[in-house]
Amino acid sequence: MSDQSVSVEQWGRMKAVMSVALDTDMGNVDMTTPTSLVPGWNSVSITVLVLALEEEFGIEMPLEDVFKVATVGDLARQVADCVDAR
Repeated sequence: MSDQSVSVEQWGRMKAVMSVALDTDMGNVDMTTPTSLVPGWNSVSITVLVLALEEEFGIEMPLEDVFKVATVGDLARQVADCVDAR
């Protein structure tokens, strides 16, 4: 799947949610950033993040899939896929 499946609007909303859920500045984070390099990324914050993304986008995301993402772009594509599947 390509990054084109994530709209600019979705990406902006997602970064805003991530900033609050992870309590960090997302200014230097882009679609290629490995999740391991995102400040605050840990098992507890991922759970909080998933709940916040589900609320923001009106979707349901399998938590186990989020734990498998390698980059922020992978997560963004999962969100976009869930939005498209609604």
